[in-house]
Amino acid sequence: MAVYKISEIAKKVNISVHTLHYYDKVGLFPFLERDKVGNRIFKDEDLTYLHIIDFLKKSGMALKKIKEYIELSLQGDSTLKKRETLILEHKKEVELKISELKDILDAMDYKLWYYKVAVEAGTSKIFDNLKKNEIPKKMQKTIEKLNNVDCIKEFLKIEMSKDKEKK
Repeated sequence: MAVYKISEIAKKVNISVHTLHYYDKVGLFPFLERDKVGNRIFKDEDLTYLHIIDFLKKSGMALKKIKEYIELSLQGDSTLKKRETLILEHKKEVELKISELKDILDAMDYKLWYYKVAVEAGTSKIFDNLKKNEIPKKMQKTIEKLNNVDCIKEFLKIEMSKDKEKK
């Protein structure tokens, strides 16, 4: 059985030593052993937990929830349903975040289209008399969709309102 120092394991899983120390401090490594002088000892089987922790962290799961998940998994099969529920709830949060990010990307696409048209025309006043049929269908759909999202609606309008103030 291979054992690793924290610096070795940090390189192996591409997580900083500082982060691994912090994870240990907040209780994410209840399985971790220490040597005679108190140094953390990582074993091959600990890699699985490190990858799970890293995966869940990258997915946006809070460290408190990751700790709960690790503790449940260490209890064995009696916690399968609880772990399933925890992951299912987090999946819903990830899906919502993906949807929000999609809206943000759509808003950026709109703004890039807006700037492209304004730059080609040499002025943002081009939009003053732009007819709906002159706006690409994709941008029309984006505008309609994003006008229902308050923070993005403001992002879409900010340029046009600044342009009108200048007149």
